[in-house]
Amino acid sequence: VREKLIETSKIEIDEKDIDSYLSDQAKTRDVTQKELREQYERENLLDYVRSELRNEKLYDYLIEENEIKTGKKTTYMDLMQLNQ
Repeated sequence: VREKLIETSKIEIDEKDIDSYLSDQAKTRDVTQKELREQYERENLLDYVRSELRNEKLYDYLIEENEIKTGKKTTYMDLMQLNQ
């Protein structure tokens, strides 16, 4: 379902997104962005980063595009129909 949502909402991650992520991470680790990118490439982590960034963009998109409505207060037991 997640992949279909990503596809239909046309969420893409480009090098600019990855560079921004690496820049932020490098600052917290006291290394250069280049050093961190090299480390991520050696450890094959760039695909993981790309996937995580894609998920973040999807969640941001879903929050922006949807309206949250509050409903009737229900207990967990009632919700799961366990109080019957």
